[in-house]
Amino acid sequence: MSNSNEYQQISVWSKIWKQGTQKVEVEMWDQILKQLVKTEIQITINKDKSIIYQYDGVILRKDSFKFQPKNPFFLTNMGMIKYLQWQIVEDDKKKLVKWMANWNGEALIEVGGYFEDGVKLGFWQESIKYYSCKSQLYQKGQYVNDQQRGIWKYTCNNNMIGGGQYNLQGVKVGKWIELDDYFKENSQVIYNGEFKNGKKIGIWETVYQGKQIGGGLYFESKGEQVKTGKWCELSNGFMDTSQVTYIGVYKDGKKLGRWDVWWLQDKQQQVIGGGLYDDIDSIKIGQWIEVSDMFKKDSQVTFIGEYKNGMKIGKWNILQKHELIGGGSYNLGSSQKNGKWIELSDRFESNSQVIYNGQYNNGQKVGRWDILFREEDGFFKIGGGSYDQVSSLKIGKWIELSQSFNLYSQVTFIGQYKDGKKVGKWTTWFRDFRNGRNLQIGGGLYDEDSSIKVGKWTELSDGFHFLSQVTQTGEYKYGQKVGKWNIMYKQYEDSSFQQIGGGLYDKEYSIKIGRWIELSDGFYKWSQLVYKGEYMNGRKVGAWDIEYEGIKIGGGQYDEQFSMKIGSWIEPSDDFYVDFQVIYNGIYKNGKKIGRWDIIFRFSINNSFKQIAGGQYEEGMKIGDWVELCDEFNKDYQIVCNGEYKNNKKVGKWAKMDISRKR
Repeated sequence: MSNSNEYQQISVWSKIWKQGTQKVEVEMWDQILKQLVKTEIQITINKDKSIIYQYDGVILRKDSFKFQPKNPFFLTNMGMIKYLQWQIVEDDKKKLVKWMANWNGEALIEVGGYFEDGVKLGFWQESIKYYSCKSQLYQKGQYVNDQQRGIWKYTCNNNMIGGGQYNLQGVKVGKWIELDDYFKENSQVIYNGEFKNGKKIGIWETVYQGKQIGGGLYFESKGEQVKTGKWCELSNGFMDTSQVTYIGVYKDGKKLGRWDVWWLQDKQQQVIGGGLYDDIDSIKIGQWIEVSDMFKKDSQVTFIGEYKNGMKIGKWNILQKHELIGGGSYNLGSSQKNGKWIELSDRFESNSQVIYNGQYNNGQKVGRWDILFREEDGFFKIGGGSYDQVSSLKIGKWIELSQSFNLYSQVTFIGQYKDGKKVGKWTTWFRDFRNGRNLQIGGGLYDEDSSIKVGKWTELSDGFHFLSQVTQTGEYKYGQKVGKWNIMYKQYEDSSFQQIGGGLYDKEYSIKIGRWIELSDGFYKWSQLVYKGEYMNGRKVGAWDIEYEGIKIGGGQYDEQFSMKIGSWIEPSDDFYVDFQVIYNGIYKNGKKIGRWDIIFRFSINNSFKQIAGGQYEEGMKIGDWVELCDEFNKDYQIVCNGEYKNNKKVGKWAKMDISRKR
């Protein structure tokens, strides 16, 4: 067998291959809002079957398909686009090719499978659309000539959560537990029901956190299985903080009559919207109250207006908690926005009350549009710019807001647009709500022709806010990071940025190489975790140390060949911070936890770590007796739970203990 240095991608949840350049909507995790948000990227598929992913002047990844799958796909999850890599191992005849996955430089254990002549065969374990470090979602089973066959299972963090069977034709049959398209850590929704020849039949239940919350009946009509009778369906943005459902009646697969929008808040259900569907054509008619995709306690946004023949007409109002805050008019007949409009940002909530004020002409934005933000004393203008009167493309000077803009992260970008593309110098500004000062903290150049980033840039971290003022400074070449990049941090209100990390990017492939000092994803004032170690061709290798406020508290070793964790490791908890200093100590073998793992805690940086809990792993699965920290554990309320695991699942009786009293 020989090793290939090429990295490639594939996902069963992504969109169909289409040559050329296209704009594609993808989902990305917002570290500040703590939810998935949508954004638009550009994907170019070239004649040589290579794929280029581009966003805001940056080439996120390039995939060159040396070993071309017969059914190629591209990714639509920003996390996968940025962090998922494939390491390819081929045999001497180059017919049988093994794909092995890495995530952000670390091996994903047993993820991948084999291709032969471009088709999948044998056992595969694949990451599912909303895979993340906290929600490790996989589907696994057998492929025969690129078709799924037999039993397939869905797993999340090593626990089986669903699945079913494919027949010899590769279609679903029998009982299935399916995952919601948006299944993730804070929205673990599944569907229970039966398939017949690939079509849903009978009763299907919608289950959230082990409790049925919706569903309905599929019925055969004209040779097709369609929804019939009363149904309860979930909103696209359904999650723990946004439990919105739609309840109404289907007939022959079409909605008819009254449909209500329900919201569960503080264990109380209430109707917050709804309207009528025509009994013949199943189109919306009359007055409707619709809700935003992310309707929740601090973002109770509703849209009120009228439908005629399934199209919005006349005046529509936008309300936040029953306060009129925006709206405008739709043309009669075309349902296009026209005239003056006030619109809300997609991420509108209590500490991010951003609105846009301007003109529409037959559905296109034209002329001057202002961006306003509300703090304590009403809305004030913080940005905006102009749209061309004919093309509706952005032109001239613009002040734009960051995607995560809110009270604590008031970041704006100032620069020029030409025919809808950023060009020339752009500057980045941060307004600190504590003192009102607005300071330039970054920026760089966009190429005049291609609108990609070039030359020296200072950029902000994904989770930038007043307690996590982290920037990165380095050089772009044709939209890719090259050479030395420094990570800077400003800890105090009146201090300056100081270098605390960084490393090198390869000048040809823009992958990390050599010695790096990196920050944890949740780095901020009270959780200053730093990781120090070596990269080889974009993969972590050798010894890596973990430091907290400059003092080593953990670390371990990565295998040189596949970047798997091996040997003794000490790792911080996901929620490690000044008042929750918890670490885990144990052994990895081929990337899996084995044997005894201890849970260790200390009150502060001035105290010693002490073992307070723990248990056994077998091949990465928890087994036997365990003592774990309860959800409410903190330094003043040290509650642990004691019980048994079987195949990574809790079984039997679990008891709580207050170990602070015991001591």
